Order: sequence, then C-alpha cells, then structure tokens
Amino acid sequence: MTQTQRYAEALRVTQRIASELSDIDETDEFRRSLDFLEQQWRNFRQKTCEVATPREPGEPGKRRSAAHNDSDSIDELKDQEMSSDGDSSEDKEVEEVLAGAPTICLNPKARKVGRPKKQRQKTVASEKEGRKWFDAAEAGRKTSGDVTLVRVLDNLDRDQPGLIESQRRLSGVLVKFAEADAKKPKFKRMKNPVLIQDAFYILPAKLLDACMAVLPVANTEASAISVDEASQDAAPTAMVETVHIKDVGAFSRTQIETFKRCQNLKTAVQLGIDMHKWLSEEGLPSLPAQYHDLVREVARDVLESYPYKEMKGLSRMPDYKYTMLYRLTPPTWMTDAAIRACCERLVAGTGTCRFAGELTGRTMTKKTRSKDAVQVDVALRNRIMG
Repeated sequence: MTQTQRYAEALRVTQRIASELSDIDETDEFRRSLDFLEQQWRNFRQKTCEVATPREPGEPGKRRSAAHNDSDSIDELKDQEMSSDGDSSEDKEVEEVLAGAPTICLNPKARKVGRPKKQRQKTVASEKEGRKWFDAAEAGRKTSGDVTLVRVLDNLDRDQPGLIESQRRLSGVLVKFAEADAKKPKFKRMKNPVLIQDAFYILPAKLLDACMAVLPVANTEASAISVDEASQDAAPTAMVETVHIKDVGAFSRTQIETFKRCQNLKTAVQLGIDMHKWLSEEGLPSLPAQYHDLVREVARDVLESYPYKEMKGLSRMPDYKYTMLYRLTPPTWMTDAAIRACCERLVAGTGTCRFAGELTGRTMTKKTRSKDAVQVDVALRNRIMG
C-alpha cells in the first residue's frame, strides 16, 4: 500500500472509533475508554503493542506480542481479533477500488486559460527604469526649486535671473522618450482621456514639433476673440484636445504648449551663452582697443540679463527682447525686428534722421531686373555712398 492509501485507511478507522466514543452517554465510561485508547497509542509509539504477522490467504491470523499487559481482558482481545479480521477484508475492498480508479493525465499542449503571465525580465527592467526616472525627476525638482513645469517657468518670468541662474534651474528639466523621436502623434478630442499628470520633463525636439503640428490653431481669423479684464472665463468644454503618442502616452494641449514653452526658453538661454562666448573669444580680439571696454560691457549685460527682458531705449514691442540680440551672431542674418531696432536707435541718436518705414522683399528665383523698379535719386545715392 502507498502512503496515501495507508493514511486513508487510518483516517477511516479513527473516524469509526471517534463516532463510537461520542455515542457513550456515561462520563466515567467515556473517560475509561478514552484512557484505554491513549494507552494503546502510547504502547504503539513505544513499540510494545501486539503486531500482526504476515500470513497466507486461508490461514488463521497469528499474532506475536512484544510486551502484553496482564490487565488486558480476554473479551478485549477477542474484540481486537474480530476487528482486525474485518479490517483486512475492508483493506482488500479499498485496494480493489483504488486499483480500478481512472488515471488522470494532463495534456501539456492544452491551451492555458486565465490571464497570460507577464515576462518577468521585461517587468523587472521596466520597474527599474521607472525608479530611475522617478529619482531623476525628484532630483530635477530640487534643482529647479519647484514641483511643476508651469511654476518653474512662471518663477523664471517673475524673477528674471541671468543666463547662468536660468540655465541652472532649467537643467533639472530632462528630455524623456528620446527613443520615440520619430513617432507620429495623433490628435483626438476625448471626453475623459487618461493623461500623464505632473510630467516634469519635455519631449524630444522633433517629436514636440510634430505634436505642435497636429494641434489645430486655437484662435483663427474666423473665430477671433478679444479678451479684456472685464470678460468672464468661458466654461470648460466637455471634450479635451489630446495628443496621443504610441508607446509614450497621451498629453493635453496645455501640456504640449508647456513643453514647447520650456524648450524655447532652454534654446534661448543656450543662444545667449553662445553669444557671450562669441563676444569674448572672437568679437573682442577683432575690434580696435578703444572698443574693448564697450564689448566687455555688452557681453556682461547679455550674460546678466534674462532672455525675455525688455531692452531699454526702445519702444515696448514684443520683439524687442534680449533674445533678439542672440540672433546677431555671424553668419546669422538680422531679423526685421533687429533692423527696425537699429533704425530706432539711429533716429533717437541723430536728429537729422527720420524713419520712413519698411519695404517688404522676397527672394527671386531668376536674377532679372524689374522694369517697374524706381531708380534711386542721384543726390540721395551720392549722400549715402559718400
């Protein structure tokens, strides 16, 4: 017999004994019977009880006694012999039933049901990467001095520190999902989108430009609006403008615009530092000695000024910021705002100059002269060239 079969038989016999004991009404008799069973169990554990010897079928059962107590009565011995004979017949019946029981064999190729198991290696790798990005974001928040991108940018616009301090604060904002730079985002209007909240990073430049391209223009000529202090805020619409990027997530219009705003500021700060470097290393040696102090003053002013700080001595126009100066590094062409600022400086410094306006021009594909072009007056040309 196997261990399982022996355990089943022992459990069956024990249950029979327990049921007989529970039917005894008198407490004293129940205690004596229970003590007798405990004594038999102790003798069995100490190897001092009677053990039945193996016998052939048809032979009467012979028993050998290792150590028999004189207190055992003849009636109890007869009851034990009768129970042992009955148990042997029942054992045979159990063996026959177990021998004819069906055998269950599992098919290893069967389709498994339930949720598919995750690949442990990929799960562990993604968890490690997530912890690294979380630690980097927390360190970036400490460097920037705030917990959200909007508050970092608002604090910079309010404080207007120099380029070095601005670069230090913006260094905490990292560029994430660099491997998804070639992804194609999709624009959707969703009712309850699942957005990535509190993202303290920006997307790669190429991906961010693609996100800005898929966003529709918020305010066009057809739906132009005028906002003043007396107007009330419009109620928020039910649909949310969302940009979905595969394998990255979903972002709202506000988040994409915040990313672009942060990227523009980081680019402007880097251009300002590059201009200061050009003035100190290339511009200063190429000028005469009498202009060196002026160049050093300009370089120091550029380094200590915020990129979006208004320039003194000019009219209050949105383009007249220090970022306009960053584009004057050779061989970059001057913008319209820079040319107009030079004209305003010239008019303010010279009383005989007047600003007549701007002429729009465009690049021609063919080098041909226009027949309708107005010739320059000879006197004016000689005055300019002379």
